Amino acid sequence: MHRGCDIEIAPTEPTAFISHPYDSIDSMTVVKKKPTRLQFRRSGAVALAAILVTVIVMPFAGAVFLELEGLSKVVLAPVALAALIVPLLIAAWSLRSGVDVTADGITVRALVGRRVIPWTQVDGFDASDRVVHLVTTHGTHLALPGVPPSDVQRLIDLGSPHKDDAGDDVTN
Repeated sequence: MHRGCDIEIAPTEPTAFISHPYDSIDSMTVVKKKPTRLQFRRSGAVALAAILVTVIVMPFAGAVFLELEGLSKVVLAPVALAALIVPLLIAAWSLRSGVDVTADGITVRALVGRRVIPWTQVDGFDASDRVVHLVTTHGTHLALPGVPPSDVQRLIDLGSPHKDDAGDDVTN
């Protein structure tokens, strides 16, 4: 008997475990699925900073619109309005702009509008600076916002179902 307890603990024999096909790592098959979509966006810190600037400017704008009168209000009202609107536009731009990559092509998004480039029109990527540029078959360069140069291989890998090892188009 165990001290302070009325329960007797008896030693037991080790029990046999039933073997399962997934018990050993050798019998496991790990399937790594290729992503079907990649999204690249600007850092959220840009939007956060822009919203913070808007909050900081609000007392100034409020004072201009509520406290001032006459010529001072006429002169400072456009400045106060711009001080409120510009940071909000920067926040919207940083949240909206970016790149979506699928097996069909690359979509570059801006504050207003987007441009879709199918893989058949992609000639390559230029990652010579900190900004990655897409080079089309027509020779135009298009900046890819939010895509770091270290992720260019991920872009190529996602678009590779359309190309074989020699770079020839294999779609039907």
